[in-house]
Amino acid sequence: MDANLKGGKGLNDLARTIDMDTVSFTRGFKAATGQAPHAFFLERRFARVKELLLQSNAALQDIARATGFANQAQLTTSFLNQFGIVPKAWRDSVMA
Repeated sequence: MDANLKGGKGLNDLARTIDMDTVSFTRGFKAATGQAPHAFFLERRFARVKELLLQSNAALQDIARATGFANQAQLTTSFLNQFGIVPKAWRDSVMA
């Protein structure tokens, strides 16, 4: 699952990997983790974003690409919606 954080495989592909249909996979995944697959992946991706923000001086566009976001704008918008702060401001506040 972690190998798919950058994207590439869709829900159908993941379900097929373990010989399940998408609906059964989604139900089983939620029963096992308490989260829908999309929410799980998004949470994991944000954890990786935060890790990269803290451990490197990488540009946001590079962090976006490394974590499966289409671009810096998508990362910034998603991060703001999730945490109420943009990534650069979050990095600055944590590093201060």
